[in-house]
Amino acid sequence: EHWIDVYGNLTVLNSLITAYNTSNNYYIRVFSGAKLRIEGSEISYAGCYGVKDHNGLWINTNNTIIKNTTIQYCVCGISFHHAHNNTLYGNTIRYNHENGIALYYSLENNIVGCNVYSNDWYGIYVCHSDKNFIYRNTIWGNVWSGIELYSSSNNTIVANTVSNSGEDGLH
Repeated sequence: EHWIDVYGNLTVLNSLITAYNTSNNYYIRVFSGAKLRIEGSEISYAGCYGVKDHNGLWINTNNTIIKNTTIQYCVCGISFHHAHNNTLYGNTIRYNHENGIALYYSLENNIVGCNVYSNDWYGIYVCHSDKNFIYRNTIWGNVWSGIELYSSSNNTIVANTVSNSGEDGLH
């Protein structure tokens, strides 16, 4: 098991982060106060089962930007925990074993223009998270549902296309 822990600044541009041997797990954790920008890259085969901060790309900081990046074959694609004002734009999040994108206790995040599909749980899961903006995403083929809201309020969800997911649409 290997990992990347980010406490300072991490910028990933036009890069590939993957497991050389997919049976060797790794994960990426970004801690409170860190700065993260990922653009034009791919993250594949990240995550270990059973420990939530080891489930793929785990973010616990504010103001990150992930743009035009593919995240695939992870336990959970991207998981935000107590993370605010983050932006996901133009990403492809697919073939993950749990959620494509998950927000836990996270406020005022933007998920815009992403393709989120073929994840084994939810496309986008919003739990105890308020005032998030989910706009113009294409979400399909997720096993449980496209977008799941749980104990969350004041989220703006507009102009998304959701199809062929377990309970389709917004649940």
